[in-house]
Amino acid sequence: MSDDDDDNDDDDNIQQGLQLVADNDTRWNSVFLMIQRALQLKKSVDLYCLQSTAEKDGLSREDNLTADDWEVLSEIRDILRPFAKVNKAYERNGLTLSGVVGAMGFLVDSLQENLERLSPVTDVAPPPTPSRPQRNTKLPSHLQQFHVDLPTSQRTASLQAAFSQASTAIEEPTAETTMAQALRPSINAAIAKLQEYNALLHDSPAYWITMILHPGHRVRWMDLCLSQQSRDSHVATFKRCFQSQYAHLDVPTVEDTPEPVILSKKRPAQKTDSFLTANRSDYYDDVTHHDEINAYLTMPRNQVGKPLEWWKDRIT
Repeated sequence: MSDDDDDNDDDDNIQQGLQLVADNDTRWNSVFLMIQRALQLKKSVDLYCLQSTAEKDGLSREDNLTADDWEVLSEIRDILRPFAKVNKAYERNGLTLSGVVGAMGFLVDSLQENLERLSPVTDVAPPPTPSRPQRNTKLPSHLQQFHVDLPTSQRTASLQAAFSQASTAIEEPTAETTMAQALRPSINAAIAKLQEYNALLHDSPAYWITMILHPGHRVRWMDLCLSQQSRDSHVATFKRCFQSQYAHLDVPTVEDTPEPVILSKKRPAQKTDSFLTANRSDYYDDVTHHDEINAYLTMPRNQVGKPLEWWKDRIT
């Protein structure tokens, strides 16, 4: 599944033999794949609906997809795309418990972004203008016995009538506001459900311990995405687990350490999914500027009986 598949020309998709697909209850991402394929074949679908509507027993006009319907489908596809990306990644070998926390955070963030994008923009009321002094509209004292229709009174009455009529008018909702009103409750429900799972993750040490034990993560993701209190809590749990389960075991000396397994240079490195690294380009340390002296001086000191052999084992 590629993000660029949706941008292909409709004629190219037809030449490639693409057909519409239906959703089902037994396949992950089936709704996403159904909508994505329909958007890829939008011109063909519109042409079929147009021709079928003209036939005697064809589609009714109510069943045709309007421009607003296509816009809604496009929004739903974009909302579901991160879920399809995560599911696709976990179909491969290599992703374990260490990636669950990052994947869950990625999904929540993507839903939050969509919710903010679809939220109505609150109009800021203009600052109040200072009121000007009201003009005195009383009759002069020598004309008090006469009845006169003052122009200002007529103007005030007409303005009040116009204001009353405008305030009772109901603005028709646009297609964009209607679509946002329909999608926001679903996004909120999805965020609430994922937050329930996130709460369970925080109470499950296995996910955080496996992340810390992963050489590519350790505490980097927690430093970027968690509060200091949560980060310190998970690290403390990891230390307690280590002390209770492994601290009493003997640490092997260099002589007892087996020879390292050297992988074939022809084996390609596995690409890490961006959602596991909080979408940060600086997630990993820059090994090209690694300070070997500082790394050596800060290494734990072990009993080494043969120093030359120790250095030979570490020559790259």
